[in-house]
Amino acid sequence: MKILNENGNEFINNWVACKKTSYVIQAKRDDSIKEVYNCLERSNVSVRENEVILKGLLGEMWAISEKKFLDIYTDTKGNSLEYLVEKKNFDWVDVATKASNTIYYSCLVPIGEECGIYGMATDKESEAVYHNAKGEGFRTLFLINSSDSISTHGDGDRLLCAVKDGKPNLSDIWVVDGEIFLKTYKLL
Repeated sequence: MKILNENGNEFINNWVACKKTSYVIQAKRDDSIKEVYNCLERSNVSVRENEVILKGLLGEMWAISEKKFLDIYTDTKGNSLEYLVEKKNFDWVDVATKASNTIYYSCLVPIGEECGIYGMATDKESEAVYHNAKGEGFRTLFLINSSDSISTHGDGDRLLCAVKDGKPNLSDIWVVDGEIFLKTYKLL
């Protein structure tokens, strides 16, 4: 796994440990809804039967399983949400994330900087393969550009990843909007 800037050079990244904090978002369950719009990813997200729809801090929506919902969220007083899951449908309610002791790594992608996450290319025919100066082929996993107009991005967006053997695990990586990161994670 490589992180490269828009010029194809390895993105110089400074990974910093962080933890997720507790914050309030909204949840809803309506089995008639089959799709929601995630404004941060600019895409529609499928909602499967028995999934809970979440609306984040900037209005972005996504869906998660009942189990994950119960594992990650409580009511705003810290109580279990099992009573909600037992209902087949419920309207928007405030829910709080459980603060986590899980350590993640975070890397700032400053405003105006663009970088891509690339995995080693295995398909020689793929049009999405980038070849660097050494001739190594990489498949584009996703690109981020923290200067679009969807949100303010804070100082820039953040790459986040799990930890493996005390180091950033680049095979488990995701992007968090910079504004959202400031409200949902704490740097250590």
